[in-house]
Amino acid sequence: MKNAFGGFLLLGLACGGGGGEDSGPSAPPTSSEGRLVAGFGEGGVVSSDPGEFEDEVVDLKVEVDALYIVGTRRTAVSDSGWRIEKRDRSTGALLAEASSNPSAANDTPNAMALDATSVYVVGGDRDTGDGTSQWRIEKRRRSDLGLVADFGVNGVVQRSSGEAHGVAVDAQGLYVVGHWLFLGNDGWRIERCGVQTGVAEMGLGSNYTDFIDRAKAVAIDTTWMYVAGSEGAEGGLPHLGPGMSYYGLKASIATETAEELVRCARMR
Repeated sequence: MKNAFGGFLLLGLACGGGGGEDSGPSAPPTSSEGRLVAGFGEGGVVSSDPGEFEDEVVDLKVEVDALYIVGTRRTAVSDSGWRIEKRDRSTGALLAEASSNPSAANDTPNAMALDATSVYVVGGDRDTGDGTSQWRIEKRRRSDLGLVADFGVNGVVQRSSGEAHGVAVDAQGLYVVGHWLFLGNDGWRIERCGVQTGVAEMGLGSNYTDFIDRAKAVAIDTTWMYVAGSEGAEGGLPHLGPGMSYYGLKASIATETAEELVRCARMR
């Protein structure tokens, strides 16, 4: 959540328990029904205001050792960077923090994934010289959020035009999805990268329409990769042609061939 001053707001809530089947939606909550936990931050709330202007959380992961929070840190009206925090699960206390601001424009993190030792954050930056956006992938140590030097260039991979929007990781690789400039407009881009080096091992590109098509999220199981996104938006809005569609792409992890393309829902 974002507080009134434009910083990060993190709530610790007690869940479970409840008043039983007869309590009904209007019954007052018990001590374990969504009440703020007093020992977490101040009265169950942790706030963080890392930038001088409006900051925003974009992703949160809960692990055995800590909470990991990713968001934007805005230092000027038109200049935002990446912000990552590691906090104690019980108290909300700050354990580690990291920031990066590769350009003087708006650099945007969008998603995060974790494995046993590392944090992977994906998004976009405008460190391109011409103000356009490109993919940015950071690999950081879970222990102190420091960049892992042998991944990409000093812990950072930058490539393609556009922006990365989703990420998942397993022992076989790092799966990153987003959009790139494809035949003059935004198309889907899906990559599998090496978790140690960040080198792209295989990739898929799709361009369903002449408008804005973007892959937004990715999930994996032991065999398949599932990607969801949208196609057919012009200027961020559905165009006046066949409408805007949401797609699900099911692709084999072992190859770069899409096995099945399913139109999940359609908005007209």
